Amino acid sequence: GQAQGTKLVVFEELGRASHARSGESNVNPVDVTARLDSELGDAARRLHSISSRAQHRDALSIGRDDEEISAVVHDLEMAKEELQTVNQELFALNQENRSRLDDLARLSTDLEVLLESTGVATLFLDNALNVVRFTPPLLDVFHVLPADLGRPLADLRHRLRDQDLVGDARRVLKHLTPMDREVEGENGKWYLLRMLPYRSPPHAIAGVAVSLIDI
Repeated sequence: GQAQGTKLVVFEELGRASHARSGESNVNPVDVTARLDSELGDAARRLHSISSRAQHRDALSIGRDDEEISAVVHDLEMAKEELQTVNQELFALNQENRSRLDDLARLSTDLEVLLESTGVATLFLDNALNVVRFTPPLLDVFHVLPADLGRPLADLRHRLRDQDLVGDARRVLKHLTPMDREVEGENGKWYLLRMLPYRSPPHAIAGVAVSLIDI
């Protein structure tokens, strides 16, 4: 039969949820979601514990269980509200990122149109002197195709009577100073070769811009 004089002692951790939620305005939504998931797991274990005690409880334990159930339900409601807030923040962040991507796409298109409209043969290289972008007029001097994006400058064939283009580009990167000089093409034309470092946010050196102007 049931043991007489048995007492049920319940230990409940207090203050953790309220403390964790205070000063949370700048917390990463992913961290908040992970914490809420942990709290939901704790609530599920507490409810399971209450359920397992249901067949061996007296009037006093029933009252305590009811209080604990109320506390669990309250915590679940709080977690639900926080989760809704996090979802709203993530939705707003996603919309903002999409807007920024659209702006970048438009800016990239505008840049391409601007470069092509100048009619200047231009080649953009990254910090490793690999091809990043070029304008159509460059095809008159360099043997380069869209498939060559990412290839080293040293691998590109050109029609210039100059074999130190790679050295020039390295010096521009090293000293971060522009360089201008005249070079002759194999067809007898002369070009103004201009190299200068270019930057990308936040003010880091992104590579070298090379331009050739028919003079």
